[in-house]
Amino acid sequence: MLSAFRLTTLRPWKPLSSSLLSSTARSLRQVSTKIKASPTPPLAPTAGAAAERIPVWQMFSKLKNSTVPTMLYVAPDKKRGAVLCYVAALLQLAFWGNIATWVWFDYAELDPETNKYELSSFEKRAAYATGLGAVGLLVASAFLYFPSRRILTLTVTPNARQVQLQTPRMLPFLTPRVRTYNIQDLYLQEPLWTGVGRNECEVKGTAGMGFAVLWVSRRVGARFQGFLLDREGSFWEADGGAKLVDKLFIANK
Repeated sequence: MLSAFRLTTLRPWKPLSSSLLSSTARSLRQVSTKIKASPTPPLAPTAGAAAERIPVWQMFSKLKNSTVPTMLYVAPDKKRGAVLCYVAALLQLAFWGNIATWVWFDYAELDPETNKYELSSFEKRAAYATGLGAVGLLVASAFLYFPSRRILTLTVTPNARQVQLQTPRMLPFLTPRVRTYNIQDLYLQEPLWTGVGRNECEVKGTAGMGFAVLWVSRRVGARFQGFLLDREGSFWEADGGAKLVDKLFIANK
């Protein structure tokens, strides 16, 4: 009994872990062999890869041969500036309106005979109050006029003969206005394209902020009338849209 026990205990013993390791290594070799035998799939293009640039003459030719309107520019969705202008207009109306109301009801002048302040004459109070109210309306209109000159969209008609400008109205609750001009009646005083920034039309040192002025020619009877192109807007054919705008309007100066 003891000898049998000794024989069984002296038999060579193979650890369990070594068998697991050998089977795992065998399966890994099989998997690696299958991977090497399978063809390698092509690499997908990265999301940040730069798109191929389209020459300006090619974009201009595409624009002239188009049979449908082409939206060349869309303004960024920035409402803070317009809201500040509307708030400033309301504050100006309230400020000058309060002064005009005080003049209308309480404006008094010193009477040299009685040495007392007496209510001024009706004509003088009416003139002063009207003048102050007119100043308030003028200043408020100036604050409302600025956002109404901002171009929301710039659309070129088929065959690139006319352009449609969509602009806000002076009152924010009204629908935007669409103005149609011949392309030769609009011009840029300076090039829009600078080669700097996301849209390549950023002026150095402005962090992308700023406007370019699209002027209306005096040939159509307008003097000192212009529209504002936000340099942070989006252009058709983004890699050269600003150059295309320059090609359309710089030559008309």
